[in-house]
Amino acid sequence: MKILAYPKYESQLRIPGRMVNEDDFKNQDFLQKLDSLKKLSLEDGIGVAATQVGWGVKLFILVVDSNMIECAPTVYLNPAILEGCKPEKEVEGCLSFKDLFLKIERPSRVRWSYTDLSGAEHLQEDKGYFAKAVQHEIDHLNGKLFIDLASPVQRKTKVQAWLKKAAT
Repeated sequence: MKILAYPKYESQLRIPGRMVNEDDFKNQDFLQKLDSLKKLSLEDGIGVAATQVGWGVKLFILVVDSNMIECAPTVYLNPAILEGCKPEKEVEGCLSFKDLFLKIERPSRVRWSYTDLSGAEHLQEDKGYFAKAVQHEIDHLNGKLFIDLASPVQRKTKVQAWLKKAAT
């Protein structure tokens, strides 16, 4: 299992994942992929979406808690943003865009829902960098990339310069 890099795998990165269902947990391939993704998420960054490795399901893993303290990999199934407020710009990076960092505007506080591995549904409100990380990973699950949120100036300058460098 490896992180799909942009631009080579752009078309795959833009495919939304499907909802995870109860039957998935009866499938050995699903369980093996989940285990591999948990291990991968510890190697680099704070989170990874299943779609970033070409696995078309709606789940992501974070290795930080809501206070941004490192923790064991936590799996979030079928997450959705319900409400966001107070947009703020903050620097973001992405495992699929090695060494590209952009100021991205996102809500600084979100209400969101997800299901955990035991099947329990959660409604949660988070703020700050954790809320932005959740939004970033959910975007991946919906086929949206952080460069889609970059300002026109950033796309013309930073993204274009990064693409030229990535092509060499």
